[in-house]
Amino acid sequence: MNRNKCNRLAIVLLLAVLAAETGCSRGPTAVEVPPIEPESMAAAAFTQYDTNGDSLLDESEMKACPALLDAMKNQIDKDNDKRISKEELVNRFAMWSQGGIGAAYLACRITKNGVPVEGALVRLIPDPCFGGVIQPAEGKTSSSGRASMAMDSSNLPEDLQNVSAVQQGLYRVEITHASFDIPAKYNTESILGVEVSSESGRNVVEIKL
Repeated sequence: MNRNKCNRLAIVLLLAVLAAETGCSRGPTAVEVPPIEPESMAAAAFTQYDTNGDSLLDESEMKACPALLDAMKNQIDKDNDKRISKEELVNRFAMWSQGGIGAAYLACRITKNGVPVEGALVRLIPDPCFGGVIQPAEGKTSSSGRASMAMDSSNLPEDLQNVSAVQQGLYRVEITHASFDIPAKYNTESILGVEVSSESGRNVVEIKL
């Protein structure tokens, strides 16, 4: 399946989930797109992560923002030089701002040694470059190890209050558990990141502890 078909399928699946959860045959109310400012937010990201000042983010710099490493898998790097330019980041943010997709369905599936982890709290923390415009999301894993990620319902229309939805953006992933310790590299010093984007063509992220 090509990427355009994957993207259309992801959007169709989201609408189907929203309609099913709300019991609404006429379709759900549109979720407002957050007020992303591509130029200023990309500049903020480069101020934070471009440590050598060459106006490019390489792999070593992106380790400070693992969501950008995830974005590399989603073809943000259009010239295939293994680095992200400010123009490429601006274009990605502009796609979210202008694309008309206010929220998407995303689940995280957590496993350890191949076994699903039940009862883990998974948090998505937006990158600071968004200045609070993108909202955090969280979910708790079921017996299958899967958590439906959800931002606060106050960011959704009245008829979507029970829906799990996440805004497009760059997120740090933090995983904790009430019954046992999970290493810091998965929470307070997380090496995990995810880009929520229509470019990914996915609605489930697999994370192995």
